[in-house]
Amino acid sequence: MRHIKQSGSEKQCRINGCDKPLATAGLCWMHYMRARRNGDAHTTHRVYRKHHECRYCGTRVQSAFYANYKGICKICWKLKRIGKLR
Repeated sequence: MRHIKQSGSEKQCRINGCDKPLATAGLCWMHYMRARRNGDAHTTHRVYRKHHECRYCGTRVQSAFYANYKGICKICWKLKRIGKLR
């Protein structure tokens, strides 16, 4: 990310109680990154889905999922990779 220079010190984060200088989108870097990660500048912890469901076969077994396959279980991911699943 690029840094934006401030023209004056009067520009502050729009979140109540935050005195940090403005970075982008009316927020300081901390609140901007929270909003980008979590969808809300006030949320301090990331929100994870607890129950996964494969969008192809519908399995809900937690151990059947890799972390980065975005809603596809291991078996369906492998079938999709070799072209047997669309």
